[in-house]
Amino acid sequence: MGNFDIDFGEEAAITNETAQPLLERLKKEGIEPGFITSEIFRDSKFNEQFLSQLPPEEQYQYLKNTSLFETKLKKDNWLSAAGEPNTMFGSETTAPEMTKANGVIIPPESGKAIDINNIKEAGIDPSKILLFRATQPSEQPKPEYYWTSDYFETKKGLTAEMGENDRNTAIILISNLEQISQGGVIKDKNDDNGLPVRLIDLSSYDQKTALGKITP
Repeated sequence: MGNFDIDFGEEAAITNETAQPLLERLKKEGIEPGFITSEIFRDSKFNEQFLSQLPPEEQYQYLKNTSLFETKLKKDNWLSAAGEPNTMFGSETTAPEMTKANGVIIPPESGKAIDINNIKEAGIDPSKILLFRATQPSEQPKPEYYWTSDYFETKKGLTAEMGENDRNTAIILISNLEQISQGGVIKDKNDDNGLPVRLIDLSSYDQKTALGKITP
């Protein structure tokens, strides 16, 4: 499992009981599970606090579409770098200046807009592509502008950005690309293993609307 957590014993058995049939079904359909996606679906906390709460067919659709998206993302990153136009990465777009929840002002940032229609045309459902964000729990809506498809970045990283104390109390919000991109998103410059995005719309985000939450 690379640099990720390794589950042992009963915990691993419970995790595999949920994830393995989904992965086997995906292969039978001729779809190769994405490496990062497979690791997410085998993660014990993801299984216990989110995946196991869903009906089996919904579990499968998240696995299928997130895997297809992971494959397309890798391909489109290469194509975009080579100057090919027909990818999920649209025109260069600027997200406006914003103020974070802690009062820090972030200047305008530019990046390629994510073309949801291009993803749909590839036969991938954006409402079943999982995105994640590490943040502090809040009963009131607040800025939640940065998301990523790399669950393990939100689970293990960001200590330098958040500080040790906030990292220890952070929760992981789970959403999907369709919901997050309603007001437009650009590709963020963070170099992680998935798709990092920044929202263009500066509306506050209500954590109650998240698909799920993973707590420490």
